[in-house]
Amino acid sequence: MFQRILVCSDGSAGAVDAAASAASIALSFGSEVVALNVFHMAYADPANIGVWAITVDPDVIRRCADEEREVVEPTLMPIFKKLGIPCRFIQEAGHEAEVDAILRVADREKVDMIVLGSRGMRGIKELLLGSVSSGVLNHATCPVLIVRGENAPCGTDRFDNILLVSDGSPCAQSAAKVAVEIARKFAITLTALNVYEDLSSASLPGDEDKLIGDPDPVLYAKQWMEYVAQPIRELAAAAHVDCAFAQEGGRPDETIVDFANQHDVDLIVIGSRGLGGYSRLLIGSVSNRVVHHSNCPVLVVR
Repeated sequence: MFQRILVCSDGSAGAVDAAASAASIALSFGSEVVALNVFHMAYADPANIGVWAITVDPDVIRRCADEEREVVEPTLMPIFKKLGIPCRFIQEAGHEAEVDAILRVADREKVDMIVLGSRGMRGIKELLLGSVSSGVLNHATCPVLIVRGENAPCGTDRFDNILLVSDGSPCAQSAAKVAVEIARKFAITLTALNVYEDLSSASLPGDEDKLIGDPDPVLYAKQWMEYVAQPIRELAAAAHVDCAFAQEGGRPDETIVDFANQHDVDLIVIGSRGLGGYSRLLIGSVSNRVVHHSNCPVLVVR
């Protein structure tokens, strides 16, 4: 499933934590890791500065790139070498568009997952999610793991408490396949959470007429939970994974984050869009807010 993982780093503490979490997954899946540093010098490409390019010494550019590599590479490679995980380090010129560089490398290397910290060295502490992480999350076409929070399992070589969030949408089904496989690899029980808001005018996909206006909200919630749980139950049984189910009422993003905090979750797996998402958006508002406020890593699945 995750044959090749792209780990992005600028040498910051958050990037090191992201690499450690990526190593946990790579170790269990037998993945190859591509460690990426994006070199930020805006004048790395003479096309950016036109006539002024003649004043830029190429040796200075190379020296600056080498100096950044000498800082970043030693923070990454030992993490993977210690666990015997094959890892290649590459450096890419990103200029002002670091997101573009990451996505370009992800496409070129045909990676199955992108892993990065929530903020890098250039982030502002007051921001919950850095612009680069947010940009990758919004534009990547493969799963993206954002590593953040006190519950990130850095240095433990494993995830112990995985929470799958599902509303029965196609993206949620894709997330379920990933979550079940991760739970299988780590030999742990998976918890699947369904969150509902107002059920008074809701309906199940594919059976809209039957359940609209159901007078019994408790019965309706049970029906909704069964709709969500059935395909997950089948996936888990086929993978020999134990799966527990939970259902909560409330605003989805707040409820998900609160549930994860209360149950010491160390990985949330969520689809990029729920039933209320718009097809033109690569990530829905619920997924986006969960990533911004979670106290543990969040894996967003397309």
